[in-house]
Amino acid sequence: MLKLPKGKRPPHRRLTYRRNKAGKGFSLVEIMLSSLLISVVMLIAWTGLISALNMSAAAQAKTNLKIELTKGLDVMTNEIRQAQAINRTANTMMDGSGITLNDVVVNAGIDLNHLGNYGDIGLYLELPTDPTITSCASGAPAEDVDRIVYDIRDSPQSWLPPKVIARYGRIPDERGQINPCSQPVSNDIIADSISAKNDSPLTCAGVLSGSNGFQTCTVGDQVSLHLNSSVESVTQKPIETTIAPRTVVIAPTTQDPVPASPFSTILTMRATPPPNEKANLLWTWTVDGTDLSIQEDNDAGYYVQDIDWFVVNPNNHSDIKFQTTLVTQFGIDMKSYSEHNLVGFMHAHPELDNTYSTTCFTAHGVTPEGEKITSNTLCTDHQYTLF
Repeated sequence: MLKLPKGKRPPHRRLTYRRNKAGKGFSLVEIMLSSLLISVVMLIAWTGLISALNMSAAAQAKTNLKIELTKGLDVMTNEIRQAQAINRTANTMMDGSGITLNDVVVNAGIDLNHLGNYGDIGLYLELPTDPTITSCASGAPAEDVDRIVYDIRDSPQSWLPPKVIARYGRIPDERGQINPCSQPVSNDIIADSISAKNDSPLTCAGVLSGSNGFQTCTVGDQVSLHLNSSVESVTQKPIETTIAPRTVVIAPTTQDPVPASPFSTILTMRATPPPNEKANLLWTWTVDGTDLSIQEDNDAGYYVQDIDWFVVNPNNHSDIKFQTTLVTQFGIDMKSYSEHNLVGFMHAHPELDNTYSTTCFTAHGVTPEGEKITSNTLCTDHQYTLF
């Protein structure tokens, strides 16, 4: 028998030992340590993902707030441009001392209780309504203006605190026209999360109204708007803009017949434009019961301008279609002319009963910058017989 040195194993036994040692795998401690490390890495990754998602959601919420605030500003800006009266009525004007904006709203015939849970009123506007609607189903006459009120108030439920800007008034249709027979809507929120602080007060050289994050400064018919969100990162500084109305004020008056047309009655429409403005005006006349032609009054005499018109039979109120879509667009350099006169000659038409008529005047147009302008709508209450 072969004897080996003491302490030595045969080669085949050493091979078996090494194979057994290599096949043992990971120990329990190694597995637990690996699991712990993987858990820590996953926790860090998950925390980072949640943080990124939260930051994205917060950024999206702030973006939405800024969009809503800008939309609210656009709504007010557009209505100011269409307004024919701002923070005043025909016989009452806010002066910043004795007469408040609340007084103006009450004088306009609005019950303050109809505004809902109103706060500080910041803006009152009168906008022309759809001139083609002259009466309502109830038989009541259609109002020629819509009275709109904006105020800042405490946020109601489901709206972001602390303050909101609310609107009272009729809602325009898809054409942008206001139906005078529709009912005014109160508590119409146009912006929320409005600041309850006055950290950046509006510098006003005229009459200041509103409060906190919604203020207006009125100088004549020019309005400066001041909106400030309660979220500082939404508006690093308040949103401010200054708007002048693009409303052309017209005033028709009756005159005696001219020798060239002894059997007609003349209505003169005088347009006084805003100062230092230029616009192209498209005049539209609605005529009830008469044929109509337009003549422009200038130093060189008269020349005829055709425009849209339609006639309504005064007996049965049915439309009589004589002609359609005859319009003339002309430019008025408002920097050169302080006033612009149009004279309408109204004649009897053989298909009518030669009784009396009511004529309404409305002007529409657009500025060189593409801004729409419109006029107030005035109707003559002068009833006369056509021969």
